[in-house]
Amino acid sequence: ILRPLYRQADNATIASPAVCLPGRSQRLLLAVFLPGQSTRLFKLPLGRDPDSTEALSPWRRPDSIHVPGEEALQPAPADDPVELRYRVRRVGED
Repeated sequence: ILRPLYRQADNATIASPAVCLPGRSQRLLLAVFLPGQSTRLFKLPLGRDPDSTEALSPWRRPDSIHVPGEEALQPAPADDPVELRYRVRRVGED
């Protein structure tokens, strides 16, 4: 179960979760669920066996959204307020 840590900064709520990646995969899709909102889906451009990274990635907007009650995914609007950036840390590395 993912339990993000929340904090406030510059009029924004920031969640800092840790996610374990399942094995080696070239296609990673991260779903972000926020209460009462559409689900945001992010395609993470990671290689099959990514190295650890020192810095956070650039900010990314969602690739698509799932609106409650709709069957198909929709492209995320360009002005979606949710953004994501990430860092890779391999087990055993700091």
